[in-house]
Amino acid sequence: MLWWTLPALMLAIVSGNLAHDTHGPQGQNPSVGVLENHEALGYASAAVLVLLAFWRSVRSRAMSLLEQRGYWLILTLSLGFMFWGAYLGGRLVYQHGVGVHPSALSSSRIFPHF
Repeated sequence: MLWWTLPALMLAIVSGNLAHDTHGPQGQNPSVGVLENHEALGYASAAVLVLLAFWRSVRSRAMSLLEQRGYWLILTLSLGFMFWGAYLGGRLVYQHGVGVHPSALSSSRIFPHF
């Protein structure tokens, strides 16, 4: 299951980088710090999950009990970092409005009160 998660995480990183290049905050915007933390957590999560997947594929049959506990602890912590990164991504959209454009209906002349 970990191997299936990695391509999705890599696609999220690539699409996030593309979106940052076109819609990302610049300068002294308060959302810049949130975006930098979001990106750092994404990169760290991806790196740790790649290492864990490699570790699991190489050592799956020979892991001692202590090694298994360490593996699951690191996996749990990295998933926590991934959830924290997702929370920061939500803050970027819903609190700071990064990447959100007004819809065509709300800015049209049909509904001028919007």
